[in-house]
Amino acid sequence: SAYKELLVLLAADPELVVSSTAWQGHLACRWLAASGWEAGAALQRIRANFEWRATTFPIAPQAMALARGSKLGDPVNVVGRAMDGSICVVIRAQRFPAPADGTLVAVQALVTHVIESALNQVVGGMGSPDAQLSVVYDRTNSPSIWVEVDYFKAIGAVLEANYPETLKRAFLFPTGGAFRFGWRVAQAFLDDDTRSKLVLCTEQDLEAQLAQHID
Repeated sequence: SAYKELLVLLAADPELVVSSTAWQGHLACRWLAASGWEAGAALQRIRANFEWRATTFPIAPQAMALARGSKLGDPVNVVGRAMDGSICVVIRAQRFPAPADGTLVAVQALVTHVIESALNQVVGGMGSPDAQLSVVYDRTNSPSIWVEVDYFKAIGAVLEANYPETLKRAFLFPTGGAFRFGWRVAQAFLDDDTRSKLVLCTEQDLEAQLAQHID
């Protein structure tokens, strides 16, 4: 099977300093599912993830400070557990730092820090079957749809490449005409599986949508 093949490849790879037993179960299956159940493709993505982690952690305090530049508070927060047990993350577009050199990378770093900490502290890491995220993306008083698109792409790139099969669902609101125009651009950078988990909410149906999933 692809699962057994991946474990053999991992155990034989000198660049991945990890025992094959560390990958047994949900962690291996996450990478396989995100790679079309192709063991070779999953191995390449895991190698890329190892390289990303080696250059990303520990996250520089300067990047965290830049991402937290808004006087309104952090743009990304963990607020608890959803009714289905997934970790609930709230992203507030209003709090994104003003566009400048390094801000996209800084927000990526902050998102990484928040998600990594939540996964490790709440469910014990990516290998847990409960390593799932429900994201509420609040666009209230967003300064610019085009600034949002840039940040949305940056955040989506981090999640898609390094946290496979962790997104349970994401609620985006409000989603009026201007947003839907920009959304046609932003969603092109997401895979079909990720797009299928996104729920575009209006102010009228937001409460009903969230009540089904978020406690």
